Amino acid sequence: MLLRNEDLNDKRQDRELRKSYAQKIFISVCVFVSIVLLIVVLNYFVFHRYTPISDGVLITLLTTTTADVLGLFVIVTRYLFPNKGGKDK
Repeated sequence: MLLRNEDLNDKRQDRELRKSYAQKIFISVCVFVSIVLLIVVLNYFVFHRYTPISDGVLITLLTTTTADVLGLFVIVTRYLFPNKGGKDK
């Protein structure tokens, strides 16, 4: 009985930690995407008068941001919802 209660407490704690990490990662991704959006908007309205950021740099910035966000989403999803079968695809 004591072992079962300890196991339940461990699962409860894991759930709370997962919620905490998920919230922190979500906030980090939102800040990251907001900074990229700010750079793109500033480039359009401000930087283009002085020294505009080249198209290649903007394309690279947007591409890597998309890859980072999608990759982070996959990692967090696999952590929050582990494969119950034991084998990871």
